[in-house]
Amino acid sequence: MIVVYIDDLNIIGTTGEIQKTLKKKFEIKYLGKTKFYLGLQIEHLVNRIIIHQSTYIKKVLKRFYINKAYPLSTSIVVRSLDV
Repeated sequence: MIVVYIDDLNIIGTTGEIQKTLKKKFEIKYLGKTKFYLGLQIEHLVNRIIIHQSTYIKKVLKRFYINKAYPLSTSIVVRSLDV
């Protein structure tokens, strides 16, 4: 799989597949596993890959000066409406 966004290129596949497909015509440089792509954080674990945006969320909270806010519980009245 080849993912292209403007000038970012990400190639996903086994080493054999990538070499067979691209190495014949292009010079390839391995830069390691992707850690960030289009604002997404990518964590490679033993049996899975986790994708999240915690760094982006922290940045937004800091931008609007709510990075040090604490959640509070508020009471809410729960009732059903008769239709």
